Amino acid sequence: MAYTDIIAPREPIPPAAPKLDISPQMVFIGGMSENPFDDAKSGDAAYMLALQKYMRDLEPPMVVALIGGCDSDENMLYQQMKSNIALNEIKEPTFHLMLNFQTKTGLVHTVDGLKKFKAETGAKIVLTNIEFRLYDEKKFADEHYAEKATAYFHLADEFVFLDQPDKKRAIEAYEQYGTADANYKETLAKLQSAKTIPVPAVIDLAIPDHKRDGKDVCVLGMIRPDKGYEHVIELAGLMKAEGQGRKIVMAGMAKQKIDPNLVIGDTELAKILKAIYPDAKADIDGCGDYGNLLKLVETLPETHALALPIELHLNKRDEEIAPLFKDCCVAFSPDAHGMTLHNSAKNSFMVAGMPVAAYESGITPDMLKQGGDYEGAMIRLEKDNGVSLAQQMMGILQDRTIMEKAHRKCAELVQDQLSSNAIATAHAKVYAQCQREQIVGQVYH
Repeated sequence: MAYTDIIAPREPIPPAAPKLDISPQMVFIGGMSENPFDDAKSGDAAYMLALQKYMRDLEPPMVVALIGGCDSDENMLYQQMKSNIALNEIKEPTFHLMLNFQTKTGLVHTVDGLKKFKAETGAKIVLTNIEFRLYDEKKFADEHYAEKATAYFHLADEFVFLDQPDKKRAIEAYEQYGTADANYKETLAKLQSAKTIPVPAVIDLAIPDHKRDGKDVCVLGMIRPDKGYEHVIELAGLMKAEGQGRKIVMAGMAKQKIDPNLVIGDTELAKILKAIYPDAKADIDGCGDYGNLLKLVETLPETHALALPIELHLNKRDEEIAPLFKDCCVAFSPDAHGMTLHNSAKNSFMVAGMPVAAYESGITPDMLKQGGDYEGAMIRLEKDNGVSLAQQMMGILQDRTIMEKAHRKCAELVQDQLSSNAIATAHAKVYAQCQREQIVGQVYH
């Protein structure tokens, strides 16, 4: 069976899958504003890549092709998808579309275009809203996110949500904006019965020679304002004052493109660098452009003294990241997501057995809250209780019992919900449900 990713795949296409016991089902996975083939991928794009790999590892494997995002032409994408369907004589194609309107440029897959593609191919449509609950808490989100997203809902054969808060918010939005749809009641019923499946771990953090009794803290994520790096800097100051030789190992992705209206010295990366190397402030502010700032990062450890115990690594390849954390005992995640299962960095840590400390937020699923099935799988920080997140983190470092409990509960969560097989199987059941109810549970279980 021949199949291909659409828009310049980064690696050779795997060998043809063996003949399936059911009629071949091709699944296309794509997003609204993310190109999974970009070098500087966001979490959404990495999510699609990981899901593709997981699905191909199933027995029997499921044929999955990724399609390009924000810089692509909609008509061209649909034409190539139709060519793949015809080439493979696929009678039951499925298109899993990740809706994301948080950025305001380069969106593809209009309602009319998706409707036409569905009518011409008979494709089944699975919709996932990325961070639906979080959209109204982000300053950079499209203010009409809910109205725009729900306009697609009547085309969906199935829905998948990343957690319960996303699902709840989507139902509320559809009850507000979707009542004029001819199939409103049917669509609402699909929303209410939709599955919630966590984001897959996107980085293999199986840390070689990992010392669970280590004393360092790891931080992983994009370098941008909503990631809570001010708390990381405060924690580093507390570590320095403690004098026990602890440090923070930070691995971050700094995109080449940023808001052109930002002064270089005011970017999040510049703020972090000025905290670590305060005597380099003039050099940092004088970089002129972001590219020069990224180059400066490489020379600062050689030319300036550290003021804080932060070991900074930028734009490392996935396989380079895990060894950096071998002396770390816990991950500190003070970002805007809080305790959630739709953050790829947190899930990557948990799958690798690294406890994660975060605070309960508006998008925290019930299973992680007090009394939930997996309470304690994440180490709970309290926000706005008079004790800073950094101070709470220092207390956790000095109390190993908290981390040991997190290890145990996290292992249960990974086995039940976060393993690659659990996530792939859950998606396969949704895709199969789109086509023929009778095969659900018979092939993928």
